[in-house]
Amino acid sequence: EVPIPFFRAAGHKNYCIEAFHLLMQYYYTLTPRCAEQMLWGRFVNSVGGPGHNISGDLHMEHLNRILKDTVSHLGANKTPKSIVRAAKALGPLKDILAEFDKITGVWLQASIVEDQRKKIS
Repeated sequence: EVPIPFFRAAGHKNYCIEAFHLLMQYYYTLTPRCAEQMLWGRFVNSVGGPGHNISGDLHMEHLNRILKDTVSHLGANKTPKSIVRAAKALGPLKDILAEFDKITGVWLQASIVEDQRKKIS
C-alpha cells in the first residue's frame, strides 16, 4: 500500500499498476490461503532462522552472480555443455562456497545495499 504513491510520484506507472494488482488480488480476489501463499512466495530464507528473508528476485541475482563467476572462470573451455554442467552444479557449489567462507572467516560483500560489512583475513 505504501509504495504506490511513491511509484506514481516518481513516474513509474508500470510499478504502480503492478502494486495495485497485487493488492487487489491479496485483499479481494484470492482466497485467504492463496493470498498468504502469494505473499510469502515472494521471499526466500536461504540461511535459516527468523528475520533472514530476502526477496526472491534478490536471491536469483545472487545465484546469477555465482553462475557468472563460475562460467567466467571456465576460460577457453566455455561450451554450451560446460555451461549447462556449471548451472546444474550451482546448488552444491553455493553450499561449498558458503562453507568455505565460514571456515576461513572471509565475508564477501553480497550486495552493496544488503551487506556493508567486509572482513577479509
